[in-house]
Parts: sequence; C-alpha cells; structure tokens
Amino acid sequence: MFELAGRRAIDSHSLAEIVRREKISERMKYLQDLVPGCNTITGKAGMLDEIINYVQSLQRQVEFLSMKLAIVNPRLDFNIESLFTKE
Repeated sequence: MFELAGRRAIDSHSLAEIVRREKISERMKYLQDLVPGCNTITGKAGMLDEIINYVQSLQRQVEFLSMKLAIVNPRLDFNIESLFTKE
C-alpha cells in the first residue's frame, strides 16, 4: 500500500516536472521568435545571451532617441530613467 502511494507521488511529481518543462520550452520558443536571428542559435544559454544583448540594444536605442527628442523639443519633460525602473 505504501509503495503504491509513493509511486503515485513520484508519478505526480514527474508529471508536474514535464508540464513545467513544456511551459519553459514554449516561452523560450516565443522569445526566440521575438528576437531577430535567434532562431539559428542552439542551446538555451546562447539563446538567452542573444536575447539579453538584443534587449540591451533596444534600451540603448530608446535612450538615444529620447535624447534626440529632448534636443528637438526641449519643452518635453521626458525622464528616460523612469522607463527602466523595475516595479
């Protein structure tokens, strides 16, 4: 009886782990589709590095464009730091 209950717990844990891994894989695929050129990279670590680089590049572009906008229209009170603060 104890062995059967233990086996069910292991099976339940294994099923939960499979579901967790599937969710992670789906989200990784979604990220891979969002980042240009990321589809050619194999391995999760390399893909995450590429995604991080891409997001950092986007942040730099936003900062640059914000500075440019502030020069063109100095009356705008635009705080770039507020865009990147984590809530």
